[in-house]
Amino acid sequence: MSKTTNPNYHELAIKAVEPETEKAVTVTFDIPSELQKDFAVIPGQYIKLKTTIADVEEERFYSICNYSDNTIQVGIKRVENGTFSNYACDHLRSNNILSVQAPQGDYSLPDTNEIANTKRYCFIAAGSGITPNLAMIRYLLTQTKHIEVNLIYVNTRRSETMFFDEIEGLKNTYMGRFSVTNLMTREPSAISILSKRPNTEAAGKIVDQFVGAKGIDHIYLCGPMPLIELFRNALIERGIEKKYIHMELFGTPTTPARKVSNTSNKENLKDITIISQGVKQKIKIRPDQNILDAALESGITVPFACKGGVCATCKAQCLDGKAEMVLNYGLEDDEVERGMVLTCQTFVTSETGTYDFDVQ
Repeated sequence: MSKTTNPNYHELAIKAVEPETEKAVTVTFDIPSELQKDFAVIPGQYIKLKTTIADVEEERFYSICNYSDNTIQVGIKRVENGTFSNYACDHLRSNNILSVQAPQGDYSLPDTNEIANTKRYCFIAAGSGITPNLAMIRYLLTQTKHIEVNLIYVNTRRSETMFFDEIEGLKNTYMGRFSVTNLMTREPSAISILSKRPNTEAAGKIVDQFVGAKGIDHIYLCGPMPLIELFRNALIERGIEKKYIHMELFGTPTTPARKVSNTSNKENLKDITIISQGVKQKIKIRPDQNILDAALESGITVPFACKGGVCATCKAQCLDGKAEMVLNYGLEDDEVERGMVLTCQTFVTSETGTYDFDVQ
């Protein structure tokens, strides 16, 4: 499956806004025929939304949970003090217009040839982390006949579980191919391990008792970092290779502080070259500035989303020079080996460098 990176916004009309839980809505956008090629979806990707709230331009990215040729749907869960999520839940209505970027992101299924030669996928989601996973699960169940899918789904309680009925419907439709383990951390269960927030020991037991690591081809984990890391470590301990474990995290730490020379920043400016959309431009960068911020400050159009080292939208290949990547939750080991960096987390340590955003 080829991936799309397009930083341009398009004005899209909302087709429907529907309550999903008391704290979440689904928002469906109409995709006009002239944009359907640009908005072709790879299951697992997200779109970036932009609108003005209280006279301030706000941008957020949300994973695609459902789609067709002429619609794209995202799930938006209310976040405490979340400007965009609260606005979406309270004020968005059908026929509203939002600025939307085309689908992007590397948290997605392998290409169709590899899917044809695989047999088993496992998904682990917490809360709204179900949204990209649901799109991938639906694709595997509806577009193949041989693949087995397991889902571990962590929520506080049934009433706050997004897409609960839809997931149950898929389970009933694809009996024998799709199993679901619901873990409700604030509701009682006949199985005690499924009624409390898992720790290291519990994460391993849940994998052993309800999924089993044998025969899994790919694993996808989406949710808050501490919980996802528990399951990731448990899977690695059970012999799953890291390259088959794919993560999308939220709630990651901000970029660590870096020590900067006492010499003025202007005296320490370095020259780097940015390649984006086929255009090569030379810019200045400060020693305390990551590559992405330097490119944006210089007015260069480059792709980015989370700025937290997670989504990999801002990745680029280092063609020459040296740099330090201080956080990496979004790149696979083989990508790092071929010189890819997350530019939102990368600081130039050589006097010059060249970074190509067009290399994927």
